[in-house]
Amino acid sequence: MDIILTSFGMGMQSSNAKSPFQRMPPLFLDEGAARDLPVPWPRFYLDYAVFFMFDRVIVDEGTYEKAVSGEPRDSDSDRSPRPSMIEAVREATREYAGVLRSLQVSGRLILKNFDSIKSRTQPVLEQAIALDLSEIPRWGRSIESSISQWRSVRNRFSDQITDMRSIGLTDFEHEGIHVLTQLMSIGEMRAHFSSYEIIGTIRRWKKRQPAEVRILARKLLRDYLAYINFNLILSCECQSPFIDWTDMQPLYEENFRPHGQDCLRASESQQIAEKSRRLFNCLFPSLIPKSHTEMMRAINDKRTDDLRNFVKNAIDRGETFDTLECAAILKEILRLERRAGVRRSITGWATLPLGFIPVVGTPIQKGAEELINRLWSNKPIERFAWYYLIDEIDGSRAAS
Repeated sequence: MDIILTSFGMGMQSSNAKSPFQRMPPLFLDEGAARDLPVPWPRFYLDYAVFFMFDRVIVDEGTYEKAVSGEPRDSDSDRSPRPSMIEAVREATREYAGVLRSLQVSGRLILKNFDSIKSRTQPVLEQAIALDLSEIPRWGRSIESSISQWRSVRNRFSDQITDMRSIGLTDFEHEGIHVLTQLMSIGEMRAHFSSYEIIGTIRRWKKRQPAEVRILARKLLRDYLAYINFNLILSCECQSPFIDWTDMQPLYEENFRPHGQDCLRASESQQIAEKSRRLFNCLFPSLIPKSHTEMMRAINDKRTDDLRNFVKNAIDRGETFDTLECAAILKEILRLERRAGVRRSITGWATLPLGFIPVVGTPIQKGAEELINRLWSNKPIERFAWYYLIDEIDGSRAAS
């Protein structure tokens, strides 16, 4: 099964072209990842769950080119403000480019021209947007939730400015950070009106309101609706689920619907992407593989197939991987680990006499112990072997 990595801004108006996130893949925020700094600084990272749960990844050609031809890291330069939001974006882009190259070498990357698909499906897209815009008040709650989530991300960067002043950043660097966090605002909306005014206008659409703010609210909402509808159409075209920025989820929950029977398979497999993310968020928060080589080794390991089957079977049973269910999984893993530990102790004692055989005793003992551990002692944890595989390559845990 394939998965689509969305390309931010597709379907939106050209006014968003200057956004540092334009044509970027979905990224997630980890506030404690930059642990080498005096003050913890947020960083963006990729959703590595998708690389383990799906056979191949579909990426926009333009997004791929932007990533692999990006600005090289100048680790010796102190001229740019570090840490800053823009550096976090660049770091994520470099990480993304490395992952794409590794996927391409392994044959797990599919490049598609999203612009071509958009041109071909433009009439369908416009119809979907027009239908959604005919019910503007219904989007009030979901647009409020989406904007609030993104505002909280922006504020996490902005809130670091005061803390960073204590570790020696110049006024110029502070100003750079401040300006860059403003780039994360909701487009032109922040130029004249607050997000609260925009949200209020949408929710009170049928009441008399200033024309200027109504035009701006409609323009903002159209951009959001164009973007999510394009991704839904893209999913149907590729017959594959997609992964997107988490702040867009409230809009998808309001709008997610199969556009005809041809999209049924894509919509059904969408829950695999969403629920596997929940599982990873609980068991492997802020998963960052130690290296791309280690990541590809794990993806190609047969234990990853066991992980996919585990998730699919859980979904068939109606499990959602909420907090309680994930806690139960961890409790079961710990219980089985204790049982395996007891068995390994028994194996050690049982094979101890072999070590007294003259000359060859120690090799025979170690060989017998390893064989018995593989066939019997480690049997209890075999069902969750995928957990130990991913835990082994998770570099974020070593950094914590």
